[in-house]
Amino acid sequence: PDNYIVQNVDSVKYDEEIATICFKLANDFIQKNNNSDDEEVNAQVLIVKYLLFRFLNYEYDKYVTTKELKKQLEYTKFSDLSTQKFRMRIIAKLRDNGVIISGSSAKKGYKIPSNEKELLDFINHGTSIIMPMLFRLRKCRDLIKLGTTNNLDLFQRTEYKSLKKYFDDIEVHHDQL
Repeated sequence: PDNYIVQNVDSVKYDEEIATICFKLANDFIQKNNNSDDEEVNAQVLIVKYLLFRFLNYEYDKYVTTKELKKQLEYTKFSDLSTQKFRMRIIAKLRDNGVIISGSSAKKGYKIPSNEKELLDFINHGTSIIMPMLFRLRKCRDLIKLGTTNNLDLFQRTEYKSLKKYFDDIEVHHDQL
């Protein structure tokens, strides 16, 4: 379906440019992975196809519930995935592969975005998880450094190099203010 064109919809909720970009990225994933030998990738393709189907044939502005998406996997080996594993193995990996999927806990579902607000739903949801976790990580690091009079920095380990850089950069920026 790479020849589908997202039609302009008479609605203030619809942004043709955003909808077209998100549609194309989802469709590109399908085209690239449609004949995969990996069952998990095939399950991801199935979910993207369903999200696009709903986007094109029903209401482009409606979220699809997790339950409804999981039902699409009913006849695959992924039919019994817990909600958490569905999010990790299907939705998260799709996002890792460049498929933009809006998610909203308030709307209890997912969709291919058709406007900026739906993109912000995804960012807001992620931020509500990421920011408290970053705060906890920094607090843990700072308390251990303080307690060991700077003899132990938990982020000195090679595998935490990016975290160390992130927090050190924030500290430098904060000091410059």
